[in-house]
Amino acid sequence: MINAMKQLTASDRLRAIDVLEAAFEENRAICTFVKDYGRKKALRKIISYSVNFALRRKGVFASDDFNSILLCYPHHAACHVLPDMLAKCKLILTALSLRRIFKILRHYRYIQSIRPNKGKYLYIWYWGTLVKGNNIAENRNMISTIFDMARENEMDIYAETTIRKNKNVYERYGFEVYHEWQNEELNIKVWFMRKPYIPQYARAG
Repeated sequence: MINAMKQLTASDRLRAIDVLEAAFEENRAICTFVKDYGRKKALRKIISYSVNFALRRKGVFASDDFNSILLCYPHHAACHVLPDMLAKCKLILTALSLRRIFKILRHYRYIQSIRPNKGKYLYIWYWGTLVKGNNIAENRNMISTIFDMARENEMDIYAETTIRKNKNVYERYGFEVYHEWQNEELNIKVWFMRKPYIPQYARAG
């Protein structure tokens, strides 16, 4: 499965942003976070921030047909404190809704408090797919490659989703819901997903 997806570099950045922007433009949770005016430009800034963050951790991948983009990286990947901090400040000031900023920050703080902050695991942050081509086969190949990466490094995989359909897809791929939360402030439900690493000997017997 090693050829089922390709790892992207900075030269692919704009192409990756274009795919994710198109895939997430109707995502209600993200639309809640962006500014009340200039929403399209603000959404692109959020996607750009996320892609740049993942690129610094070598965690941007594309399907062979480039219809799907996945941001997935080891949680314990090397930290880039100054670039991360500057990028986050710029994001808050230029893309997020200042009217809802404290609610947004509380939202993300809660998510980070539930997700493990120690240990080694793969974290799936964004997974966006354009509605064209053989998406089911491409996405199945991509998740199989992620499973191979996790297995080779003996790591669990974690993710969150605010979309029930995506939660059901994760479950079909063997993920379990380890926590769910209804954010009453923003009217957003979050499912916390996990696929535990199972050693080979345990699977065999």
